[in-house]
Amino acid sequence: MHEIDEVSPLAGYDAERFKERDARLVLTIEARDYVLGAAIHDMRMYTADEVLFGMHYVEVVTLDDQLRPVADLTPSVWSSRTTAYPE
Repeated sequence: MHEIDEVSPLAGYDAERFKERDARLVLTIEARDYVLGAAIHDMRMYTADEVLFGMHYVEVVTLDDQLRPVADLTPSVWSSRTTAYPE
């Protein structure tokens, strides 16, 4: 995952700058479906109107007591407010 910090090419971008430059964020996800025995891929593109500025994603995959990965995909855990780069 790309961390947006002071050396990131995205540092200082806000909604206005994103729109001015017609910027897009591309998100790719790769996972494995063990029931199907297949790799799962997805790609999404986000425009300035779809980006939630001032937010960041939280870790949704944790390990259970047997060290198996568990994904919490409920919308309430997808993102949280950050003050690192406010809008």
